[in-house]
Amino acid sequence: MSDALAPQQPLSVKLDPESWDTLFDNINLAEQMIPGRERREHTRIDYDKSVTLYAEYEQDGVEKKYLVRTRNVSSSGLGFIHNAELPVGTRARFTAFNHDGRVCSLEGESARADLIETDVWDIGIRFDQLIDLSDLMDMDGHPLLQSA
Repeated sequence: MSDALAPQQPLSVKLDPESWDTLFDNINLAEQMIPGRERREHTRIDYDKSVTLYAEYEQDGVEKKYLVRTRNVSSSGLGFIHNAELPVGTRARFTAFNHDGRVCSLEGESARADLIETDVWDIGIRFDQLIDLSDLMDMDGHPLLQSA
C-alpha cells in the first residue's frame, strides 16, 4: 500500500455531518442560480458525501497527499471539497477502493477551483480519458466506492 493510501490520512476539510449537509446544499443551490454554470457534456451523478478519495498532486515542487470528500462524478470528471486551491491545470491522481476491494485509480487535471468559504474549495477535475461509470456505480446508480 502506498503512502497515499495510509488509513491515518485525515480529511483535508473537517466538518461535522450537519455542516457537510449545509455546505453541499449551499453549493448545489449556488450552482442552480448561476446562468450557464452547467457546461457538462456528460451526466453528473451526485455522490454520497461519505465517499472519500485519496488525492495526490504536486504543487510548488512538493508532492501533496490528501483524503478528500467527493461531491459528484461523471464519465469525464469529478468534483470534490478540499482545504486549498488546486490551480486550473494542476495534474492530480485519485485512488479509492470499490465495493469489492479493488483499487480504482483515476488521473486528470484541475478544470475549476471555486472558493466556497475560508479554507473550503470546490474543485473540479477533468479526467485524462472518459471512464465507464458502471465501474463506479451499482445497478441503482449508487456509488460502489467505499468510504475510506
